[in-house]
Amino acid sequence: MKTKKEMLLVDPDNGETTGVEIGSEIKSPAQQQSSKEYFDKQNQKMQQKLDKANAEKQKKYYRNLQLGELGKYIIVRVKLIPGVDDVTAANLGRLIYLSTYCDYHNRLMLTENTTMKRGDLPAVLNLGERKTRDFLNDMTEYIRFNKSGIYISDSFVYRGEKKERKYNNKMKLFNKSVQSLYKGLKPTKHKYFGFIVQLLPFVNRKYNIICSNPEEVDIDKIKSLSLTDIAKELKYETSNSGKLLEILTGLFFDVGGYQQSACSIVFHEGNGHSGYDLIFNPRLLYVGEDYKDVLAYNKFFPRVVKSVRKNRISVPLDL
Repeated sequence: MKTKKEMLLVDPDNGETTGVEIGSEIKSPAQQQSSKEYFDKQNQKMQQKLDKANAEKQKKYYRNLQLGELGKYIIVRVKLIPGVDDVTAANLGRLIYLSTYCDYHNRLMLTENTTMKRGDLPAVLNLGERKTRDFLNDMTEYIRFNKSGIYISDSFVYRGEKKERKYNNKMKLFNKSVQSLYKGLKPTKHKYFGFIVQLLPFVNRKYNIICSNPEEVDIDKIKSLSLTDIAKELKYETSNSGKLLEILTGLFFDVGGYQQSACSIVFHEGNGHSGYDLIFNPRLLYVGEDYKDVLAYNKFFPRVVKSVRKNRISVPLDL
């Protein structure tokens, strides 16, 4: 209430008096508590807005940082990748590689200002005409032609950013790294890059470990897939999983004039337990906030000269 005349308020604890001018507002303890709760709630809302703005700012910072360091990328909706029985690994690898030439309308471009033509495809894909024709016949669901160019379906792969229902439904693949890896493969080995694409649904979104719980953010709780598990997912002969390991760890791409492996195997042993993780190089694919979150990359993915001698790796399949 507002006072209509001057008043003196007496502190019951010490007897001190305080003058109250005419028109001053006096609130009961209950009113004071209600006001406090109201302003606390308003301050909480304001802080939440500030926190959200700061989080978006930080996310944008990391996105721009990665764009500067890793370059442009395509996005794959991992849960919509065609199944192993629907599209061959070779054709899947070729399609994703081809997608790295897309503009923001998913139109294939030779350069920033030059659209890709049908006659360009054999050279771009590193395939003969017959193999190119077979590829196109098999991929009519994902590749279409019209007067303005060749378009890749955005059903599960696209260029740029789109709002997804879940952060964990997508993976970024960096164009230059993908192109470097693909161009280093003979046509008969295009399926090796396809294996990587088929494994994207199992890549942990923070640490790039191939696992059964890709959404887990606590590294100690990640359940890594064994080579046998991976072979089963790819429908690769499990009795030859050692060869599959050689394939995955024997794929390389250029990083600043040096080559790095696309996949690394990391052993760990201690406290009576042993095992291994297969980890994809985040310079090839990554969707987390900061690709440097993945631990010890300088050791997991060392720089090597371009003449690489591939060593045979012996590893137990199910530690």
